Amino acid sequence: MVGGSTPSRRAIFPCLHRKGTYLKTLTAFKILVLVLSLATVIYAMRAIRQGSLDRFFQTLESVPNSSSKGTKSLDSSEKEKSGEPIQIHLCKNRVHAMVLSDGHRIFEKRNGLDLKWMAESGADAGSIRELNYLDIEKWLGQHCAVDALRHDMSPGEILTFEGFLTIEFIDGTKIDILKSGENLFKVDELVFQSTDLNEALTELQVLAGWIKFDSI
Repeated sequence: MVGGSTPSRRAIFPCLHRKGTYLKTLTAFKILVLVLSLATVIYAMRAIRQGSLDRFFQTLESVPNSSSKGTKSLDSSEKEKSGEPIQIHLCKNRVHAMVLSDGHRIFEKRNGLDLKWMAESGADAGSIRELNYLDIEKWLGQHCAVDALRHDMSPGEILTFEGFLTIEFIDGTKIDILKSGENLFKVDELVFQSTDLNEALTELQVLAGWIKFDSI
């Protein structure tokens, strides 16, 4: 231009300049979202390994809901009477393995942040196969707390309990669940009836492939 300064590209192409700024901002936002997502995944995987997510979910499970209305927690300080509904919490920490009395077991295999749920047949110790990880995690989320009815043994009542299921935790502790007959269980000194627990364990064996759904 004669007698004046040459206009800049920004002045000549204002629309292109605004579009370029918008694309840069959008790209930066996408990168930020990806970084935050990656950090969340890493945190969640570490939390799973340490069992802290399980403690969080157990806290949620202890909140009463419409389906468990009137059900009292096993930890209640009130003295329960035989036949009264209670809730049995089976997952005091992150579950590492569930072992049936016949040797069948489901266990978590860890390789760094890579976690897998595996099933081992009691009849063949070498028969190990990988299970659907989300299916087992969903089972744990649904059945770590089961509904039950307290059973106080009457005078003269004799019951024989046998080992049925052992739940092992990542901190090295475990819970032994004993069983008598079809629907009577014992954990420590507590005796209870639980159709909920029976159905949950049947579902677990279906997920492990030990029994077929159509045979139930």
